[in-house]
Amino acid sequence: MDLLLIFGIWMLNLGISIWNNWVTGQVWVEAKHAGGWYRFMAWMGYLMTSIGYSWNLLIVVALVCFSKGWLDLEHTQALLYIGYIILVPGVLFSGYAIMFNSWANAYRTRTVSSFSIAAYNTYANIHNTYNAVKTMPQAFKAVGKTFTGGRGKDKANALVLLLAIACLLAGFIIAGIVVWRIAANDEPLPERT
Repeated sequence: MDLLLIFGIWMLNLGISIWNNWVTGQVWVEAKHAGGWYRFMAWMGYLMTSIGYSWNLLIVVALVCFSKGWLDLEHTQALLYIGYIILVPGVLFSGYAIMFNSWANAYRTRTVSSFSIAAYNTYANIHNTYNAVKTMPQAFKAVGKTFTGGRGKDKANALVLLLAIACLLAGFIIAGIVVWRIAANDEPLPERT
């Protein structure tokens, strides 16, 4: 049952990331042309998408490495915690920007859908902030314990860092490729005068 729940949450996160990626790609050219807040929000969409892909990749890589015996449980947890420590500030920053933008949109349009989106974004940010405050000390403690555990773990520590960096970069690269691919299909806007 726990594995099914984890898989369901993983698929939901992937679906949200794909949706965010598609929407960001759709507005990329116009946002670049408009500049200002609109451009900033397009970058926030790209950041949130990249983080979603990075986290999903990190989970898959951690599970594969653990199941193949390449990492023990302590190093698998450290890999996930390192990813969490690196990704959460981006989630909070982009999440709050998206939340404030959805509040402004709800105030301007006053539709049920805009209020629903603002309510979801508010809940998601309160939830993410609460979990970050609750989990960050535990994450730092676990990573510190793993990396100060002794010389016999040097190869596993190096592998954990390499995998964390690779997953994080891969998430940003995948999101960038998709955004630019979708944006390339958009009609180019005239140059600003």
